[in-house]
Formats: sequence, C-alpha cells, structure tokens
Amino acid sequence: MPGVPREEAEHSLDMDKMAKPVKQQLRRFAQDRKEAIRVEVTRFLAAGFIREVAHPDWLANPVLVKKKNGEWKMCVDYRPQQTLP
Repeated sequence: MPGVPREEAEHSLDMDKMAKPVKQQLRRFAQDRKEAIRVEVTRFLAAGFIREVAHPDWLANPVLVKKKNGEWKMCVDYRPQQTLP
C-alpha cells in the first residue's frame, strides 16, 4: 500500500515445516465471476498488495460474494473444503 511502511502492513503465513500440504479441488466459475476475479487480481498486483508465487502444493480458491451494490467482492477461504455425503 503506497505510503505505509512495509514492516507495518506486510502479511505472511508461517507454516509448520511438518504440516501436510493442502490443495483444494479446482472450482469452476461462470464468465462474469471469472471477469470479476481477473479485475481484482489485476488491481491487487498493480497496487503491490499481492505477488505471484509458485506453490502448487498449497492452493486455495477465491470466493466471490455479491455486495449490496451488485458488485463482486473477492475473498479467499483457506478452510478445508467439506465433502457432501
């Protein structure tokens, strides 16, 4: 974030070296949701909020929530996916 010292706002996930990697099953999104994800990711990359990393064993899918004004809000749900009976 421009103007905020990195040491005050940087976030990282400290993981136990013995933890088993979790790779969520790939979710499919409708075209309008794909576009919303692309716009948000592009905006975050341009602002320097996120950066690309290659961790194929640790993956979490984006979650989209519709806001009151009709726009999409993108979040990431790191919880394990539940399997339906």
